[in-house]
Amino acid sequence: MIQCNQDGGTWTVTIDRPDKAGALTREMLTELADIAEAAQAAKLFILTGTGPVFSAGADLEAARAGLATDSVWERLSGAIAALPGLSIAALNGTVA
Repeated sequence: MIQCNQDGGTWTVTIDRPDKAGALTREMLTELADIAEAAQAAKLFILTGTGPVFSAGADLEAARAGLATDSVWERLSGAIAALPGLSIAALNGTVA
């Protein structure tokens, strides 16, 4: 559900779960964090989604099971914040 394409110093990471509006599970967040931590040499890091919505946020079932307060969110945001290059959120669909 997470795709990663590396082209030189450009990393494009895609949330690919259009049937659930890009809703994130713990496994998806862990994979995103792993990728962001591995991309520390990237000059450009692009995070995007497929379908009409970038991401609805946490998967509702996973959120009810504790994902909403899981430390994986901090791990992911910290890894993205630590990227030395440019990071872009290429949002598709409505953004609020």
